[in-house]
Amino acid sequence: MGLTQGDLAAAAQIADETVSRIERGRLNPSIAMAGKIAEALDTTVNDLLHAKTPPKEPRLRASEAKLLALVRRMNDTEVEDVVRALKLLLSVGERAE
Repeated sequence: MGLTQGDLAAAAQIADETVSRIERGRLNPSIAMAGKIAEALDTTVNDLLHAKTPPKEPRLRASEAKLLALVRRMNDTEVEDVVRALKLLLSVGERAE
């Protein structure tokens, strides 16, 4: 999905070294950890463990993944507040041009 190990670790709330060890085959993740990784990648544990082809969805940029990880921790009201704030910032930027 175009993420670095650090991006994935941050999104899954696990240590960078843990992601590295999993990728190198030095650590088999627990079901709970696989669940965190799958959620961070917006997939299921089953698909994560049995993936044979890359997902057809567009890849997230690292910056998008970081933003998504933060948003997923928020409740709906907080997300709506952030959306309003971003729209305001964008409209101010458009006026400045």
